[in-house]
Amino acid sequence: MAKCIPNFLIRVVHLFIIFTLSITVNDSLAASPQKAKVKAASKSSSKRAKNDMLAAADIERGKALSVGCTACHTFKKGVKSLSEQKNVTQRVFMGPNLFGIFGKKMAIGDYPYSAALKKLGKRGKTWTVDELYKWLRSPSIYAPGTYMVFGGMGDPQDRLDLIAYISTLK
Repeated sequence: MAKCIPNFLIRVVHLFIIFTLSITVNDSLAASPQKAKVKAASKSSSKRAKNDMLAAADIERGKALSVGCTACHTFKKGVKSLSEQKNVTQRVFMGPNLFGIFGKKMAIGDYPYSAALKKLGKRGKTWTVDELYKWLRSPSIYAPGTYMVFGGMGDPQDRLDLIAYISTLK
């Protein structure tokens, strides 16, 4: 008879994995010769400034940063999360697949999104540069009640580099 693992224990393990991966990714990025420098325009909340900065973002660095996301998500086309699968035969993910989300309406598909994200999706919100930028800064502030336990990315250039990578996944 299988024992049930309490949800809080699963969350603690996921937080530990995310923390460990973020330290590894940050250490490898710090040694990168293309260490990002945030321009004064990054402090601007205008969509135009973020779009301009996105054009200059480092997609490869964004891909390296995405490794921290893989504790809960995948970026591979067609792979379903644990919440969407009935017969699990491959590595599964707690969060939704992030492949192809850029430019799409929030909270669509078979994944059981939180009421907070469903509400945003019903209001017509889409994953644009500006919305992803705010989401990645602090998911719990952007959508209070979200299921996502990630604390956010403080560095604006990290966010833009990750968004640049996500925008290529089509």
